[in-house]
Amino acid sequence: MNVPKSDAYLCYPGMKSWPFLLREYFIINQEGYISGRKLLERIQTNITFFSEESFMIMIPFLQKGVCLTMKQGETIELNTKKGYLFLLTDPNNGGNIIVDKQVVKTAGDKNMFLGYDILCIPITNGEIICNTDKIRLNIIGFSTVGTMTYLTGSGSKTTKWLADNLYERVLKYRPDLLILIIGANDETIRLQKNHMNTNNIL
Repeated sequence: MNVPKSDAYLCYPGMKSWPFLLREYFIINQEGYISGRKLLERIQTNITFFSEESFMIMIPFLQKGVCLTMKQGETIELNTKKGYLFLLTDPNNGGNIIVDKQVVKTAGDKNMFLGYDILCIPITNGEIICNTDKIRLNIIGFSTVGTMTYLTGSGSKTTKWLADNLYERVLKYRPDLLILIIGANDETIRLQKNHMNTNNIL
């Protein structure tokens, strides 16, 4: 019997649920956004590009991102301005790349979106160098603005749960904008208690 996953970060990021779709909307509508597919037209490289259908189902931005394989020492020139590169980690085929002389790990933590998490990486010279024997690099897109959206919600929880977990789920990210739906599972507690918990959260 399959047990439903209550935490957003226990699901594949391509899940067709409103928080995931909203995150995708925020990213692709940032100033100067260019999808991975559009970047493909600018990339100067002989590296092989591919689209594996079974893999693409797992990830967001379906048919908008681009997957490619890189070998040690191979370089991609994106021909972009200073901005932010959005990548999707890969727990099975990730590795290390070098962006602006900084090592970026693309392997992914399997505790976060089953290893397929979104990275937002500052980039100035448009150059990506592979620093692993062989990796699969998943490019979502590029933007001149690098705003990240974090999915930390959990289903079937009450206002008391959120009040008890407020730092871990919200405060440590210091968000500029918080979208919150809470209270629907409080039918078993008194309305006065619901109001008290909600006030503590706010």
